[in-house]
Amino acid sequence: MDKSAIQSVIENKLGATNMYLVDLSLNKVNKKIQVLIDGDTGVTINDCVDMSRHIRSEFEEELEDYNLEVSSPGVGQPFTMNRQYLKNVGRIIEVNTADDEVVEGEILAADETGIKLQLHLNKKGSRKKIITEEEIELHYSSIKSAKVVLSLK
Repeated sequence: MDKSAIQSVIENKLGATNMYLVDLSLNKVNKKIQVLIDGDTGVTINDCVDMSRHIRSEFEEELEDYNLEVSSPGVGQPFTMNRQYLKNVGRIIEVNTADDEVVEGEILAADETGIKLQLHLNKKGSRKKIITEEEIELHYSSIKSAKVVLSLK
């Protein structure tokens, strides 16, 4: 099995859609292939099934002994692509910066260079999130990791 060949097949299939490849892992020892796809407007189970069938049709014999998993990234999973920030404009994220700071806020905007956040700050002694007027801009190079914060309201 060749990872670059699988990647090429996936990217060709996604090329004319609003979906994109987030991650591809190939473990030859455990005979497991994991594909994570996402889309600007989300990904459905049918999209994942369709991609799985497409990959299997392209690599029938080679995949015979492999376990193939196609899914979308989970909500709590860190972003791996700048495009994921665009998809999540309006959502609250937690960002670990290159300076080892942790900030939380709503993504107000995202472009090819970075993001603009409206910060959410904790009031001392309170667990409630207080929205401030403070906005910050972060360049992608200053972000170590970021993920959506789940709201259980």
